[in-house]
Amino acid sequence: AAVAAGHVDIAIGTQTAGSILRPAAYCGVFGFKPSFDLVPRIGVKVQSESLDTVGVFARDIKHCAAWLEAMTGEATLSEDLSDKDQRRLKIGCVTNWLEHASADMRETIAHAKHCLTNAGHDVVDLTLPAPLDEIIEHQKTIQYYESARAYHAEITQYRTLLTAALAVALDEGAAIPRDRYLNAMAAAENARVIADQLFEDWDVWLMPSAPGAAPHGLTSTGDALFNRLASVLHTPAINVPVYRANDGMPFGLQLIGGRGTDGALVMTVTSLINCPRTRHRVSSWPDGNSQNV
Repeated sequence: AAVAAGHVDIAIGTQTAGSILRPAAYCGVFGFKPSFDLVPRIGVKVQSESLDTVGVFARDIKHCAAWLEAMTGEATLSEDLSDKDQRRLKIGCVTNWLEHASADMRETIAHAKHCLTNAGHDVVDLTLPAPLDEIIEHQKTIQYYESARAYHAEITQYRTLLTAALAVALDEGAAIPRDRYLNAMAAAENARVIADQLFEDWDVWLMPSAPGAAPHGLTSTGDALFNRLASVLHTPAINVPVYRANDGMPFGLQLIGGRGTDGALVMTVTSLINCPRTRHRVSSWPDGNSQNV
């Protein structure tokens, strides 16, 4: 929210399931979750040792690049891509779970496919095979199991200070048998190997960052369904703000790259944004500056 309001250019966050991509989409800013373990987690309260990833919220994709360079010491954007000829990208539009997206979000996906195709890119529907299609439940198992242990002191000593929803989630995690957790860990690693192989044929995958616009009220932070895939696969993912509905609420689309391709993913998003054929005026910031994506 501070980034969207223009108070800061970037803000640090962490993602275990969808806590960078989803709020970034809801606030109409860029959200970048790097590959797992790329950015050190020293000083971060652990929620899930196998999933927690430090990332960034930003007003501009170049701020994501600057942050990544500062965190890793490696140059991400080595050249100005604004006038560079666009490389033809092969983009997989993931169809899994789209039935859970709102009608407006499905329309936004269709419009994005149309724009990208007109810009000369190969955009093909991609239905992920069963091991990846089933990975969402394994991500939940891993997160809940590890969170219950990471928050053991809090739930045993300060239960009354926790929200009811958090207490229930921690109880659910504590009740998961260890063999179910180990099976989920093995399934997750198998899915990562399969994803690595799939990304040999794709530059990026395209998905919603959230089912739709932010939910009303303070009772829910929304559904992380569309974010759990990148979290459990340990792949980099970027929310790109692409649309504002008639009521002014932002939508976001997610671009996912292969493991370890963080710099390439940032460069790909930068080139797509700077390409006149895919640029589309979608919103105005509170300070009057337009955001073209």
